[in-house]
Amino acid sequence: MNATNAFWTRKYQRHIAEMIGICYRYVSEREVAEDLAHDAFLRAMERADTLRVTESFGHWLTRITINTAVDYLREKGRMTEVRTEQYLSVLPDVDEDLSPETMLEAIRQADFTREEILEAVAQLPVHHRTVLNLYVFDGLNHRQIAETLGISPNTSKSHLMRARKELQIILFQKSQHKHTPLMTFFAPLFGIDAAFDRYCRSRLDGLGLPPQHPLAASDIQGAAATKLPLRVRFHAFRAPLAVGLGTAAVGAVLLPVMLRPPQPVPPVAPPSVPTAAIAAPPSTDTTAEVELPETSVETVAPTPARTATPSSNPEAEPSSDDLPDSAAAPPPVVVKKVLRHNNRTVVIKDSNR
Repeated sequence: MNATNAFWTRKYQRHIAEMIGICYRYVSEREVAEDLAHDAFLRAMERADTLRVTESFGHWLTRITINTAVDYLREKGRMTEVRTEQYLSVLPDVDEDLSPETMLEAIRQADFTREEILEAVAQLPVHHRTVLNLYVFDGLNHRQIAETLGISPNTSKSHLMRARKELQIILFQKSQHKHTPLMTFFAPLFGIDAAFDRYCRSRLDGLGLPPQHPLAASDIQGAAATKLPLRVRFHAFRAPLAVGLGTAAVGAVLLPVMLRPPQPVPPVAPPSVPTAAIAAPPSTDTTAEVELPETSVETVAPTPARTATPSSNPEAEPSSDDLPDSAAAPPPVVVKKVLRHNNRTVVIKDSNR
């Protein structure tokens, strides 16, 4: 199996159940809905060139499925209108004084299943059911509905209003058979119609019916045998392409880092020990007058002269008359000044005194 066949096979397995569910909301017949879903998928393969690059594949496939179901109803002549009075005459009678809020609360508390909602929708006339499906479940506005069905926007609004009323009556009658007590009053914030649409949409959200007779693989391969347009090829291979480009980008960033030689590790310097800053002593100006407190003067007394003693040997020791004048003179007096300035002791010797 080549890449093209594998692409369409994956898309079929992923979307076919949802496609059958969409068709079943329009035709209310299981076998017909499955045939329409298969026709829509083969039509999508043939019209692959209509897929825009910026469009989601699932959204594009849903649009083709809706158009296939609407074309089927139009070709079979089932889109003809019926008189509302004739249709409402066959609906069960309800109390005219019953407010829409009370009906909506009864419907909400009945807690209908998905199958019960589908059964109620199937009881609507085809043209009412089609507009209800397009507006409530598929999200089209009245201008788009008018272009799809070939009617005016006002006609689309009229069909939607009647479809809502008819569906509310059917569901309310079903809720009475369930004998569910009405406990509280449900007050919608955005109107009764919007609240009713949200309730129905929540019950049928994600509707999918698996195929009872899956499409043969040979049919998919035969339809995909032709060369696909570039847009579909981009959608088919964009994931591998993105992975490849991402891998190349990461490799371009990491390869220079891996091939870079290891850088030498610089030596770690030992931690520096913070040293205390030593303040320099304040400089003293020689011209400034400095007060010197606590000044003490120490006077050293002169050593007394040695007295000559008589000796038996007069030549051993000279007499004082034989000494020179400098030796006979007494030594000078030395004065020490002890000064204390800025917590420092300064000793000054003065030999002149």
